[in-house]
Amino acid sequence: MKILQAPVNIVNIPCIISNGFKKNGHLSHVVEYSIDDREFNNADIRISKRIHQDNNYNKLNYLIDKFKIFTFAAYALAKYDIFQFHTRRTLLPNHYDIFLINKLKNKKYFIYHHGSDVTGNKNYYKHVPHAKGAKAIFISTPDLYDCVPKSCILIPQAININELNRLVNKNRSFVEPKNNPIIITHAIGSFFQTRKKKGTDLIIDAIKILKNKGINI
Repeated sequence: MKILQAPVNIVNIPCIISNGFKKNGHLSHVVEYSIDDREFNNADIRISKRIHQDNNYNKLNYLIDKFKIFTFAAYALAKYDIFQFHTRRTLLPNHYDIFLINKLKNKKYFIYHHGSDVTGNKNYYKHVPHAKGAKAIFISTPDLYDCVPKSCILIPQAININELNRLVNKNRSFVEPKNNPIIITHAIGSFFQTRKKKGTDLIIDAIKILKNKGINI
């Protein structure tokens, strides 16, 4: 089976999934149309290495990227059997490729939502109209059931277990919180709306309660 993960390598999850397919004997690739701000640089195919907000990104760059996207889409539609789209985006603007996938024999597509692409929407099929023809719709966290049909399938975030080994603290010792400070690092979203959605305010409130109880944080 020939499988394509597209068009973003969101927090490297498409690459991890693709590697799983490869281990099971399938031909599997990841294409990345634009750079994720947490750059992993692991995609098999990268259409643009430029960040679109860059001051050097001009109209010519934009047209070149569009040409690359349309060229790659034509190639992909001929080559791959299965398309897994991460977020609402597909291979072409306005999801024109969905019509072609549906018309081509033995071609199927899946949609995998990861959060902000559906969070807060009130009418899923109006928000993601091309989902009606998807073989299945996946979500990465259970809270997204508030924004998608109940028929969607929950697939927890993919992780590489081997990568966790290098993060293990091999010299752990018990810390008595009343005598020694507990240090907590929490990376909040860069925008107020993201901060509210990610629950940062709840974490800050919980820390205040613990501090009021005398725990040294």
